[in-house]
Amino acid sequence: MRIRILVAAVVLAVLAGATACGDGGGTAAGPAVPATGPTTGPTTSAPATSAQSGPSSTGTAAPGPTRCHTSELSASLTAGDPGAGQRYATLSLTNTSARTCTVFGYGGLQPLDGAKKQLPITLTRDTGRPATLVRLAPETSVGRTIHWTVVPSGSQPCPTPAYASIIPPDETSPLVIGWSLGPICGGKMDGWPYGATV
Repeated sequence: MRIRILVAAVVLAVLAGATACGDGGGTAAGPAVPATGPTTGPTTSAPATSAQSGPSSTGTAAPGPTRCHTSELSASLTAGDPGAGQRYATLSLTNTSARTCTVFGYGGLQPLDGAKKQLPITLTRDTGRPATLVRLAPETSVGRTIHWTVVPSGSQPCPTPAYASIIPPDETSPLVIGWSLGPICGGKMDGWPYGATV
């Protein structure tokens, strides 16, 4: 009797163990596989890194000042030292605005008669000096050297302008100022870029 009870107990124990091993293997192995997947996937994800680095590299850059517009400037001409029929002047632009702006290049200058009509005089670029970007704080100025001759050439006239139309670099609207620097011969002038003076 006691032997039968022990045999029956052993059989039941073996059957219970076999059932437990079959169910436990599936459930134990199942969670173990996805448990490592989600923890490694996001931490090595390339899009997460690029999304964080993009805004930080572009969002902190402050925009620089833009060019000076005609409405923010005033112009003036100052005579330089004459010599051997040659004339020089400094053409200056002054920032009259409340912001810092930039000037780069040559701009234009057109001599005008008393009726503010264009005279047959052209301004050419003297490229002997490189153009540089000049930052103009409020109430500061930048100049450029202008040159012409007062020596007559053949039958060409030497008109004396009454005004000068000044166009700042990259602008289209002029500043009209008075001219008191005498006649211009040869029908032409030349000038350095702003920031270059003798």
